[in-house]
Amino acid sequence: MGRIIRLRFHDQSGDLFSIRQRAGQTVEEFAELLSRALDQTIASGTLRVWEGGRAVPPPDVVEAAATITAAQSSGPIPEAIEPVPLHIVRGLAGDRITDQVANWTARQADLISKLDDQIGGAQMLPLAVENLDLATAFLDHGDHDRVTRSTLQRSVAELARLSGWLAVDAGLHDVARRYWGTALAAARESGDSEYAAHLLAYHALQASFQGDGLAAIDFLDAARQEAGRSASMALRALFDEWAINAWALVGDGRQAARHLRRADDLWERRHPEDDPKWLYWMVRPSENPEAGQAFLTLGQPRTAEKLLTAGMEALPQEYVRDRALYQMRIAEAQLAQRGRLDEAITSASDAAELVGGIHSPRAQEMMANFLRRLPQDEPAVSALDERMRERGR
Repeated sequence: MGRIIRLRFHDQSGDLFSIRQRAGQTVEEFAELLSRALDQTIASGTLRVWEGGRAVPPPDVVEAAATITAAQSSGPIPEAIEPVPLHIVRGLAGDRITDQVANWTARQADLISKLDDQIGGAQMLPLAVENLDLATAFLDHGDHDRVTRSTLQRSVAELARLSGWLAVDAGLHDVARRYWGTALAAARESGDSEYAAHLLAYHALQASFQGDGLAAIDFLDAARQEAGRSASMALRALFDEWAINAWALVGDGRQAARHLRRADDLWERRHPEDDPKWLYWMVRPSENPEAGQAFLTLGQPRTAEKLLTAGMEALPQEYVRDRALYQMRIAEAQLAQRGRLDEAITSASDAAELVGGIHSPRAQEMMANFLRRLPQDEPAVSALDERMRERGR
């Protein structure tokens, strides 16, 4: 990966008080974290004794404390990220990698993915990459059995997929492709052809984001071939869903409409219990923002607005970045219709409130591009532009 795992281990004579201060924890909170990491009770009174220098803390306590601060330094919501347990640290030192370690990496991937849904990719990327480095180190250098190795391979695939997606959201497309290459290799090595196909579909989505419809279509054809006939209906619906905008980009509205109908049909006929768990975020294809974007590309803003509005209404409130992206596309659809400038500015203003609270360069760039298309002599446009400058876009 070309990166050093960022776990900073403190000298055994280190100051527990300073470590706790860097973590931003009270004595009681830090004692609870240490207890969880060490799988033993660390009383707050005992921690005070160690911090006051009246007794020397055991080496494993100092090591666990330093590991907790390292794990927490990367994320925007420290209390939501699991501290690195001591058996994880020992795995890096050459101890046997158990299923407990492998399952921990899988939980980290799931948690980071859920956080990305809420706060956007730029701030989450370093945390995802660090966890990917950990999982890769366990896989490449650890001592583990076949089942544990398979779990680690799946974790590497998911963490690399997630790192690539977060990189796309941050505008780092070349970086994203490298991570997705790592993910694809791990998925294939684990024998998970469906997940490997899913990764090829992400390459297609990225190509669409960059305006290359032909490349997106080629990637989706490769994804279908990789998945084979046993692919779940939800995954097949995803392939068709992401093909809608690809065909729109090459100017083929008939194919775009055909893939939209087929995607919705597959979605309706599927059995939700058969959906891969990594597609937990998927919604009805016609309500996905890529469907609305396709009809914007095809010059059908009314249809785009209808699809985007339905999609946003179905989206959970906590998906802040996605709501901002929907709202921006709705504003674009309104701007493309005669006599709806005021509505477009209102929609963009609503999006600005959301964009200001997240860390998504993709959403911020979309807002900046929208502002450049507006007539600058309108007072409402000046007010919106000023609001975005105040939020430090």
